[in-house]
Amino acid sequence: MKKAVMYARVSSKDQEREGYSIPAQLELLQEFAKKEGYQVVSEFVDVESAKEPGRAQFVEMVKFLKKNLCTILVEKTDRLYRNFRDALTLRDLKVDIRFVKQGLSLGPESKSSDKFTHNIHVAVAELYIDNLSEEVRKGLTQKANQGIYPGGLVPIGYYKENGKIKVNFELAAKIKRIFELYSTGDYSVTAVHCEAKNVGLRYPRSGKFVSRSKIERMLKKPFYCGKFTWQGLVYQGDHPQIVSPELFNKVQEVFKSRNKPAYSSHNFPFIGLMRCGECGHSITAETKKGKYVYYHCTGYGGKCKPVYCNQDTIDRQFAGIIRGITIPSGLHDYLKECLEYTLKTKKIEAARQRDVLESQRAKTETRLKKAYSEKLEGKITEDFWKSIYQDGQTELGEINYSLQQLQSNPDLSYDLAQKAIELSYHAESLYLRAEPEDKRKLLKSVLSNCELKGETLYPTYKKPFDILSKGHEPNQWRRGRDSNPGNGFTRSTA
Repeated sequence: MKKAVMYARVSSKDQEREGYSIPAQLELLQEFAKKEGYQVVSEFVDVESAKEPGRAQFVEMVKFLKKNLCTILVEKTDRLYRNFRDALTLRDLKVDIRFVKQGLSLGPESKSSDKFTHNIHVAVAELYIDNLSEEVRKGLTQKANQGIYPGGLVPIGYYKENGKIKVNFELAAKIKRIFELYSTGDYSVTAVHCEAKNVGLRYPRSGKFVSRSKIERMLKKPFYCGKFTWQGLVYQGDHPQIVSPELFNKVQEVFKSRNKPAYSSHNFPFIGLMRCGECGHSITAETKKGKYVYYHCTGYGGKCKPVYCNQDTIDRQFAGIIRGITIPSGLHDYLKECLEYTLKTKKIEAARQRDVLESQRAKTETRLKKAYSEKLEGKITEDFWKSIYQDGQTELGEINYSLQQLQSNPDLSYDLAQKAIELSYHAESLYLRAEPEDKRKLLKSVLSNCELKGETLYPTYKKPFDILSKGHEPNQWRRGRDSNPGNGFTRSTA
């Protein structure tokens, strides 16, 4: 009899209470194992976040599979992993995986089309995690728009009390003093640091003197004049000022006067997109004979000898890189079908979760109404009623927040994945027609890094373009039929 292990996961204890039942997952897997003739030799269950690898039972399962050749039975892709690192870990074990709800089998002997479909599922699962992060950032940005500092720790000179940011007036006087000194233009950062030591500017917890580098960062931090920076933007905060905006601006003018650039750079479209593949330093550019542009390593520290590469050569290679993630028409249609199926599946799952949450909300509201009636009838004390009411309101808040998330997450995932597919479909034609600045924008949206070794570029793609660059090779796809008639594509064996 074939041997198998079962793996089940919920992302938190709250999720487990809200219908993401471990018993339900295990029951589904047990039924599948019995039907398919598997002997289940072990179970592994995680109740924790899967955004970062390192889940306790997942690690134990990997250790077990290194010693025992078994098939993994799991409900669906996002129950097993939500990042490519975990997917690669299991791939290296060369084990078979059965995704029961998705009807997908994956193993060393799987067809390339099945592996590609699996990679798309993993990409969508990771995209879901990214969307959750975006929703958190949206909430924090809303706080920032209201003037509420969305960060955690506050700068030295401030402290938090009951959620409010307050001033440590003893430290504030010393901080204002260093701003005043530097604003005169007669003091360097080093001189101001010496003065900070003289007046006893120390970290309140450790008692250590504030370092010189910290002094420089403090002098550039708008938090001290009542503002704060969030996601690259400056917001007007509702916290108290230690220095006036006028004094803060005067300090910034002194910094600018001491940091004027020695030269002005030309508008080279590929600057900032590449690093030297030999030493890791930046790639710079220069014009020869007034019209020819060459890129080369800065040669900083003398670690490598710069090789000059013509801009037209760089441009042709970038065009080839973009061509590598441009998908053919048939594959474009197939991916859209996969995406629509995934969205449909997620919406069905979301509807199920919504029913569970609405049922829980109705039960909680009924419980509160009953408790309130008992309070009016004198069956329970006022204090007991307050405790029940507070717990009930907390539950309702969590349920309503989960319902709100269900309304947007599937559509957000679909929208982002659809944009990636459409961009991949049109990428080559867009690049060839684009102006230099538009080429730069397209490359930044597709690449996370690019190394230049000699005159050759080596790209690193952003997700999900890394899958598209490796998971398909347009010249090897041909029209045909396989076991999945909806696909319309098979790998060429030629």
